[in-house]
Amino acid sequence: MDEVIWKRLSILGLFLGLLVSSVVLAQDLVDLNGSYTVAAGQDKPPREEIFKKVGSELALNAIKELLGDSKFNRSQKLIQTRILPQLDRYIPILRLGTTDKLADGSEQINVSARISIKDLKSILLKESLISASEGTPTAISFVTFIDRVNSRSYRWWLPDPEGSQGLKEPYVQFTEILRDEMGEKGFFLADSGKRDLKRLIPAPFLSDSFRNDDLTFLSDFLKYQIVITGRLLFARDGNGYRVNSEVQALQGSNGRLIAEVVRSFPLKGGAFDWSLQMGFESIAREVAKELVGQIFEAWEKGAIGSDYIQILFSGNFEFLEIEKLKATLSRLGDVKLLREKSFEKGAVKFEVNSDSSSDVLSKKISSVLGQSYSVDVSGAVIEIQKR
Repeated sequence: MDEVIWKRLSILGLFLGLLVSSVVLAQDLVDLNGSYTVAAGQDKPPREEIFKKVGSELALNAIKELLGDSKFNRSQKLIQTRILPQLDRYIPILRLGTTDKLADGSEQINVSARISIKDLKSILLKESLISASEGTPTAISFVTFIDRVNSRSYRWWLPDPEGSQGLKEPYVQFTEILRDEMGEKGFFLADSGKRDLKRLIPAPFLSDSFRNDDLTFLSDFLKYQIVITGRLLFARDGNGYRVNSEVQALQGSNGRLIAEVVRSFPLKGGAFDWSLQMGFESIAREVAKELVGQIFEAWEKGAIGSDYIQILFSGNFEFLEIEKLKATLSRLGDVKLLREKSFEKGAVKFEVNSDSSSDVLSKKISSVLGQSYSVDVSGAVIEIQKR
């Protein structure tokens, strides 16, 4: 994958005077060439200024290739304040090359650089801009189908009760649609039928319902990163029927909620099984599309694959103020663990274990802290600043 990324860099073309002319993959190091243009009549700037400008431009384009356009654009503040200042950690070598005279009288100073992919990824991971998980993201579904009209239910991991076969067809239909939607986003959803996963589940976990702890265990035991759970419930509604979706996606490692579709859909009347055949496909597609959209957004933000949410106090905070804020955050019901990670001038970082996503947690933090502080979220990082 890294080789593909750097091959793409070599043909990208940088329109701000930056030319990526050759890319050589040597272990985890990548050689890039850039340039600095000095306008006609201007003095040549100090070497440090040239290195900083060209190094930053090269770094930004490398980061953009690693994150993708959407995530790169959303994470600009974090990149500018936390990644670029650490330039010397992942660009160990910058050298001045030849100086070329251009037709308009300006000078182009050529610069060669060597970027460490490993070190850049390490910093992006530390700042929660990329996930520790590599390869295709995998998921497993434990969605229950409940039919209140005919008093029956279907759970693929349990023996089929008498009369439940009428729900197996819509279950298979929903699962196939969900698999297609996930596949389009680069995710893999396990096929419980073809893989005969039922036989792999330990007997104590063959239950009608699961607690979050059960799902995190099964996620680890079966080796899936995302667990889709909840239920689709079918009930009468006047002369017709209604389908209630209460479907969630959890991060397997800690049970944190990353996506949720809680909606109600009308289903035309008539014989129940006929109504399902005629109307359920569009409902299943709508639920799957919305759920996968939320999962993909969480994945892009780096919120999947990270066990902890980072809380960054950015700016000048006194020690006692930090302790008071820490105590306030610890009282939030969503915060299971709050621990100190690093102290730097103008940046104090904590790690939080929470069942909530970073977006949800940031809103709750903003609510308890009030107007004296601004709370911003980028991926799995929540930044708190004084107003």
